[in-house]
Amino acid sequence: MCGLISPEIRDNGRVGFSLISIHDGWKGVLANVKTSEAMESPEGVRVGKYVVNVRDIEEGVERVIASLDECDLLVVDEIGKMEMLSKKFRDFVEDVVIEADVDVVATVHRYLVNKFDMGVMIRVDDVERVVRKVVSLLMSE
Repeated sequence: MCGLISPEIRDNGRVGFSLISIHDGWKGVLANVKTSEAMESPEGVRVGKYVVNVRDIEEGVERVIASLDECDLLVVDEIGKMEMLSKKFRDFVEDVVIEADVDVVATVHRYLVNKFDMGVMIRVDDVERVVRKVVSLLMSE
């Protein structure tokens, strides 16, 4: 399994999102409310209250691409507005995720769903049940 996940960073509420490469465990910062914690330089793009770290998005994409030969399931959480600020991520979605020779599990932000023909759409209120089912299926193999 390979891919990127973006769990919340919490400190008395959500303050940002990490970026983790599933294959090798590398950790970066996708976005943070504090510019200095989101990146090494103040070049980030603001999305709402968050400053997006395009540099770490691109590092994560490079790591996933490097692991594709060993990958039987590609996971991308998520394909959203913040991630799509990176050209490298956009190219990755269009060239790798959509055309992947492996199974793909991806969360796609609702404003991008119509842009990509990626199969099943899950209602927001059903996500936890679907995640439990996917984890159960993965654990059984």
